[in-house]
Amino acid sequence: MPRPTPARLLYLVIGLVLGVVALVAGERYLLPSLGAQLPSILGSTPPPVAPTGPSQFTAGQLDRVQMLNLVQEKDGIQLRLNTLELYRDGFTLTYSLTSGRGASPQTLEPETFVVSDPRNTAYTTSSLGTAAATSAGFTAGMVSFTPVPPADVRELRVTVANAIALGLRPREAQSRVVAGPWDFQIPLQR
Repeated sequence: MPRPTPARLLYLVIGLVLGVVALVAGERYLLPSLGAQLPSILGSTPPPVAPTGPSQFTAGQLDRVQMLNLVQEKDGIQLRLNTLELYRDGFTLTYSLTSGRGASPQTLEPETFVVSDPRNTAYTTSSLGTAAATSAGFTAGMVSFTPVPPADVRELRVTVANAIALGLRPREAQSRVVAGPWDFQIPLQR
């Protein structure tokens, strides 16, 4: 095996740098142009890709905001649906969750929101536009869904099965899960 001399190390480094430059240039310039020419080389064009599943919620165009102010309380935990924001490609619910009026209230967050309607439309939670801010005993947030409810749907049903305690450790003899359910009927204003 040859000894590593300074000249051999220099050639090794130069070869490594040239290899990385060639790899980056090939990915950036050669592959896209080759991909664009491939259908004409093969003599056919690929079929267009059809979207699968629900579209991603963008909140691009707001149609209307409906005030809800629907409140339910279970075991000292109050869940309030504040507004329903209807967009062209979905909708958002804003909510607040309060717990305990004592010295150290529990900070909770809704486990999941499940939305249904009489037509059994499949509503999917969207990560865009879904967020929550928490403080001691109070959580305010919004959760977004897609698609927009069909025009003939007059009511949505929103269910939150449980609330989950946030933090590293719950107090002694206290569960992380607060059992609901909180179940709301939302009449849609058209």
